[in-house]
Amino acid sequence: MEDYINVVLIGKGCEAYFKLMKDIKKNAGLLKKKIEISEMCNELQIQKLGVIQLPAVMINNKIILQGTEIEDDKIRKMLEGL
Repeated sequence: MEDYINVVLIGKGCEAYFKLMKDIKKNAGLLKKKIEISEMCNELQIQKLGVIQLPAVMINNKIILQGTEIEDDKIRKMLEGL
C-alpha cells in the first residue's frame, strides 16, 4: 500500500464537480496517507485521457470514476483501497 496518493478531479466546474471535490477533500482528511488533490479542466488534456463523461476522478494516473455521483463511504473506500 502506498503512503502517497495523487488525486486529479477532472471536469468543468458543474455542480457535481464541486460536490465531488468537497467530498474527496473531506474523506482525504480522514485518512492517514498523504493525498495531493489537483484539478484538470483543460479540454484537450481531458480528451487525451479518453474521458468521456464528467466529472471524473483519476487516482495515481488511473481513471477510476466517470460521469457519476458517488457516496461518501464509497469515496473513502476508493481512497483507502490504494
